[in-house]
Amino acid sequence: FALLLSIVSIATNALHYYYDGLEFSASVKAAIKTNNCILSGYMGISLHLWFMYAIIFCYIVTPFLSRLVDSLSNGGIILLALILAASMLPSGFFLPSWEYNAFLAYYVCGYLFQNRLRVSSSKKTALYALSGLILLITAASILEASCGRLFTFSLHWYPTSFYVLATSVLAWVALKALAPEKKVALISSLSSCSFGIYLWHIIALFFFTHAIDFPTQPSGLAVSRF
Repeated sequence: FALLLSIVSIATNALHYYYDGLEFSASVKAAIKTNNCILSGYMGISLHLWFMYAIIFCYIVTPFLSRLVDSLSNGGIILLALILAASMLPSGFFLPSWEYNAFLAYYVCGYLFQNRLRVSSSKKTALYALSGLILLITAASILEASCGRLFTFSLHWYPTSFYVLATSVLAWVALKALAPEKKVALISSLSSCSFGIYLWHIIALFFFTHAIDFPTQPSGLAVSRF
């Protein structure tokens, strides 16, 4: 993962430097020196790679965390997740205010939902979950509209976002209720490709926006031109 992080960061930033006017060889050298993400933690234009650090961290702690959660009851796992998430409160609760604690909370909840909880495979359960999902999205949209902007930082930033956690859980429950033992080919294919798309989509957007020559106004895909 660390090597992949470095390769994607170098490739993305090298292309950015090239489009900014540097020669190709100079762009590659600059990206290797400045944006390697190993000797230098500066990601440059590839800000989407912040998530890779969270993944690497979760993989490092997984052997220790797995032994802990295996020995806990469902209530104990929920309590652990709440303690980790509480560290993101302004006061820091009794843990250091560190965003990786919140990522661990999501990680622990994922284990709980996937391996411990049984979801009834009924249309009624799916209806309740989808209704809650629609209600939450509608409420968030109304709240955002009243704030005068479409996307508010507090609602959508992962470490402190109840909205992201709640909508993810409701969507998971709905899918589990509708197709508990089935695999949907389209969803499986998208899942297999999603990580690669996430890593390389900035490069694709660079090619796309420069080939079509989008305006630099902050609207639509043009904002991805940086």
